[in-house]
Amino acid sequence: MCNSSIDSEQDFAEALRSLVREADRNGVAIEGGWVVTGPDDAPGWDVEVVELASGDDEA
Repeated sequence: MCNSSIDSEQDFAEALRSLVREADRNGVAIEGGWVVTGPDDAPGWDVEVVELASGDDEA
């Protein structure tokens, strides 16, 4: 899905921002939590997305 390499925290933040905005534009329900496994289904990360209240700073 990602056509470029994520080599820095800034790259990661930009890719995540783009993904969330595109999903929102397309009507995808993006609030919730997901488990992202590591290589070979090893434990990885728990990712949680929460919508900010109007007026909160944008990430």
